[in-house]
Amino acid sequence: MTRGVKSMPYTAYSSILQHIAAALTLVCCGASAADALPNCYEQLAVDPPEAVKTRNYYLFVDQTMPLTDAMKNKISELVADWGQAGERLRVVRFSANTRGQYMEMLFDEVADGKPTPEYLFNIHPDNRPKLVQCLSDRDERFRKKFKGAVARVVNLTDKSLPRSELLSSLKELATKVIAPDAGTEQTVLLVTDGMENSSFASFYQRRTVIRSVDTHKTLTDASKSNLIPVWHGAKIYMYGLGYVPDEKFYVNAKLLQPLKEFWQSYFSLGKAQLMELGTPELMLTSLK
Repeated sequence: MTRGVKSMPYTAYSSILQHIAAALTLVCCGASAADALPNCYEQLAVDPPEAVKTRNYYLFVDQTMPLTDAMKNKISELVADWGQAGERLRVVRFSANTRGQYMEMLFDEVADGKPTPEYLFNIHPDNRPKLVQCLSDRDERFRKKFKGAVARVVNLTDKSLPRSELLSSLKELATKVIAPDAGTEQTVLLVTDGMENSSFASFYQRRTVIRSVDTHKTLTDASKSNLIPVWHGAKIYMYGLGYVPDEKFYVNAKLLQPLKEFWQSYFSLGKAQLMELGTPELMLTSLK
């Protein structure tokens, strides 16, 4: 998270990142057919009911941010009521591409709702119990799989990772995950300490202590480097901002305020709705 590595010119480094990102598109956004949940309507060859408007919920977790057991439990609590009918849930881990860490989609499924009595009345009687049972089994698998993905993503964090590449990673997420669903309701729980540490910029000094961020200069440079993507009005809840796991250091208000201002301005420029910044905690029990 905070260890230094020999730097290279940002333009060269950015080019390398773009090639890596392109190569990892399937890793980021694909899912194995064997692991996918069934489509009960297709299996029974019946027309599905009228689709409800899809709502999208995303859990994005920065793998360079270590999490305490209490923080892991809080994240699980915040997403516990996700997965109602018509909701598409996605869980993504991200970090700099190093030592087996990379951007990866761990979960991507849509929750089916229960069919109405009117709908069941209009399908063949033989298919009614089969459909109800299939949807019940699917819902159970959906929730088990989602819970497992959340547990996995919060347990994969690693504070020894040398670089965060946070701005580059967020650009990838905004353009490849958020943008395709533009026009739908989108809610993001972004778990990160908000600490950029790359060849582009570092919010650290002496590798461990947070420096005072020059918001205007950093955002100007980020804009010139095309690192401020469009978030298409997504609602953003940021969890973990300014978190320092080292007990020898703490983030005082004087250092935390510029960091908050940076991310407030970043998401404003990116046309997102920043709902709350957790520093590090979110004073919420649900994001709905």
